[in-house]
Amino acid sequence: MAAFQLQNSESFARLADVSFPASSKLFSSSWCPTMDLFVMAVPLSNRHRLGLWKMGGTKVWDIEVAKSADGSTEQSHSIVNVAWSPDGLQIAVAHDPPRLSFHSVHNGAELRSIPLKIAQKRLDGIWWMQGPDPVEPDGVTKLLRREGNVPGSAHSVLQMLPLLDALSDDTSQTSAPLFNIKKPKGGAASIQRKSLLPPELEQFPTLPPDPIAASISNVSATTAQAKSKDITPARTERRDRSLENSVVVTSDDKGMLYLFLEGSYPLGEASLGFPCSIPSLHRPSPRSPFFTHPKRTRPNAPSTSPAPVMLRFPLLESQSLKNVAKVSTTVRTLLAYIIKVLEEMRKAWFGTESLEGGRDVGRKWIKVLEEQERMFDGATSKTNPIWELTNLLFTGKTSGAMREFLGGHGKLSERGMAQWESTVQGSLTVLQESAERRVSPACERLIIVLEEVRGWAVWSQQYAPYMFTRAEIDECLALCHRAIELSEWLSKTAEIEFERFHEFMRWMKAETSRVTDGVVGDLRAPTYDPLEVSEYLDHGLLSSSLDKWFVGSLPQVNPSEVVRPSNPRSMADLLAEVNNVVDEEGEDPWRPSQSSFDSPFPPGLSQ
Repeated sequence: MAAFQLQNSESFARLADVSFPASSKLFSSSWCPTMDLFVMAVPLSNRHRLGLWKMGGTKVWDIEVAKSADGSTEQSHSIVNVAWSPDGLQIAVAHDPPRLSFHSVHNGAELRSIPLKIAQKRLDGIWWMQGPDPVEPDGVTKLLRREGNVPGSAHSVLQMLPLLDALSDDTSQTSAPLFNIKKPKGGAASIQRKSLLPPELEQFPTLPPDPIAASISNVSATTAQAKSKDITPARTERRDRSLENSVVVTSDDKGMLYLFLEGSYPLGEASLGFPCSIPSLHRPSPRSPFFTHPKRTRPNAPSTSPAPVMLRFPLLESQSLKNVAKVSTTVRTLLAYIIKVLEEMRKAWFGTESLEGGRDVGRKWIKVLEEQERMFDGATSKTNPIWELTNLLFTGKTSGAMREFLGGHGKLSERGMAQWESTVQGSLTVLQESAERRVSPACERLIIVLEEVRGWAVWSQQYAPYMFTRAEIDECLALCHRAIELSEWLSKTAEIEFERFHEFMRWMKAETSRVTDGVVGDLRAPTYDPLEVSEYLDHGLLSSSLDKWFVGSLPQVNPSEVVRPSNPRSMADLLAEVNNVVDEEGEDPWRPSQSSFDSPFPPGLSQ
């Protein structure tokens, strides 16, 4: 035995002495596989905090991770285990109550969280396994492939389309990168932000977000010059593929395994068939089976078998699983993009607590006009500002209150009118362009992806395990087509509203100029369209048809049904009717009858 004893000169050198509270947790997987870092669970009252330290003993960060689904801090919480990503840039944490969270190594920001709905069970382990490298094709296929996309596939078509405008993102990243390492996407920008997505879409299976693959410009790739000039953003930033095909596996104390592709896409669960815990999980190579030594939970006699249990998941190694996961991610990304764009449109029209919407500006000035009328006519008198404006439009007559209002004493100054015009026109421009250039193209991209899934539904040799049904996919395609029609309808409605408001503002400026010049009581040659102004007074100033697009139920008819006649007739029938009208002898039925001396004026009127 003496031969195996190390002398003092051959002992391991001590790097540092680090002191922690007695109840701190150091796991077997605490050490980073690529850097001199380690993580620990540090106690605080009845919960744990996650901390990152350098090997020399310097603390890098310490964050609160005891958060429930709604963002509130849990009173009782513990960190069960941790796992490092193969590239060392992310930390996966298993919690009790059951939940998985993924954190950036740079500042501990939570990248994503996966709640596990497992009753009366407790997580006890988590592992992050490196996946196999993608198989590179040979020959012509290698030349035709771009970013791993098969020529003719939905993603190869999306790659050739122009990128959609990125969503606005007001989150700034202020923390410096740790060791100047590139930050993984979806970092600090996702810190506890209230989601706008419905629960069904939040639970939609997805890989880590990849907007470029969905033909959407990334916020970080949308440069200032691309915004200021009419330049289509280039695909300059690609998804980080260092974790491609990797698998996160977590286990509970009842012998169940839960698998997630790339730490995000749920692959389901697997049972060992008997009550046990799984203290270790090993995969010798990225393409080999999993091996574990389960610990049986027998009463008064827990035992661990020396013979390993081998677990093989055939679909995990198939290309079809990766194709389905990629398409699912693209569908979810496009749906989330559409919902967020619609929310931006709603805010632009209805406004927020800090931003005035285009819908409420006209109402504000109508209230000012009402106050002016009460000052002139008495506090108890009934006022009708719309009637006063209509009377001014068609007769040119103004009341004292109207003159005060247009003259600037009612706060409608030149600056106020300019702000009114810019706010409403800006809101209507957002509605029109977002519906036409963002919502409708996003639905078109959804159709491209769903058409590929429609083909998978009949390819039973490859995609039978995923149980795609053609009827459900056809229903989704019909909904996408209807969404395109509705978005074009909304864009046209906003365009009409814009034109009417433009004529209304031209009229308001003309009337303001008349009052300023002291010319009242007569009508000038209009430089505006009175009918369009009247339409805006009746259907746009106080209430607009645009309101119904964001409040209430969806339209029950399609635009194509509105313009299509109820009883369509053939071209032959229409031509026959036209010939009969042309061949009729005598008076043309579509012309009004004239007097005996062919006067162009109706009877009773002279020139």
